[in-house]
Amino acid sequence: ADPEAPAIPFSAPADRRPPVIVAVSPDTFARLEADDATIRIEFDETISENASRGTLDQAVAVSPQTGEVDVQHKGNALEVSIEGGLRSGVVYRITVAPVVQDRFQNAMLDPFEWVFSTGPEFQRNAIAGEVWDRITGEPVPSMSVFALSEDSVPYVAQTDSLGLFVMRYLPLGSYRLSSYD
Repeated sequence: ADPEAPAIPFSAPADRRPPVIVAVSPDTFARLEADDATIRIEFDETISENASRGTLDQAVAVSPQTGEVDVQHKGNALEVSIEGGLRSGVVYRITVAPVVQDRFQNAMLDPFEWVFSTGPEFQRNAIAGEVWDRITGEPVPSMSVFALSEDSVPYVAQTDSLGLFVMRYLPLGSYRLSSYD
């Protein structure tokens, strides 16, 4: 090598790969005691403190809604706590919206969802549907859909870009659905 030659600066290839969830706690289909446990979502790389749209608090949905949700950024993870902690006798469904991004603004490609229980067995079922504007007939994206029964807390889902929603592993029973933004 010629000591007089100018140095060529090293440049790493641009990161174009979105962050991927590699672990969750409690684990999928875990059955645990109700307490003030923190929900943890780990990614394969450091994630940004900013969501691609909205806030990190809005990036994580907890169903059923049993208290305010607080999301904390922890390097390559998000830690989620629910006001009042986890309730006993509830099947929880956690959804991470595809707005979580890495430091290079690569956002997750798809939502990620898992369930765990503080008591009941898992019921393999689902309520699914489409929300559309009654005047225009067009699908309504980002709409909150609530499933209410006489003996349960409100379960919630968000419609996707096509106005579609799904709620999985609900306790057996009859539900009244409503939606609003």
